[in-house]
Amino acid sequence: MQIFRITKNNLDNNNYYKGNNVFNGNLKIDESLLVRFKANLEVKGFIYCGSLIADGSIKAGGSIEARYSIKAGGLIEASDSIEASDSIKAGLTIVGKTISAGLRIFAGISSWRIPKESETEIQCEKLIEGQVAFGKPVIVKSKL
Repeated sequence: MQIFRITKNNLDNNNYYKGNNVFNGNLKIDESLLVRFKANLEVKGFIYCGSLIADGSIKAGGSIEARYSIKAGGLIEASDSIEASDSIKAGLTIVGKTISAGLRIFAGISSWRIPKESETEIQCEKLIEGQVAFGKPVIVKSKL
């Protein structure tokens, strides 16, 4: 699978990515950067980054791994793990096989509408680490 790389040269003065928000492959972002996306971010493979912010949702066909934090105005969804050394914040649901945060996890903190109860869920097979500061952990069975 192709690896797409984002460096400081791909960002505007406010750290917004200047290209397309859909990647048909893996996405590797320079881990020293905080990168912002103006809408939804969709990646067919994995996402590896420093800090990641999307005004919309973040969806990955593989795992999402952040050296620092992950934040989305909508949902955060990964087919594999979601890991952040600091925090994970989602306006709506967080969904992954395993979820791990060095500090805190927030789901359903939307500021643009009041989320339904189901949109405050943190759905995973295993919550490895992190204090759930807002949201409801829901342990789901493996699909295997």
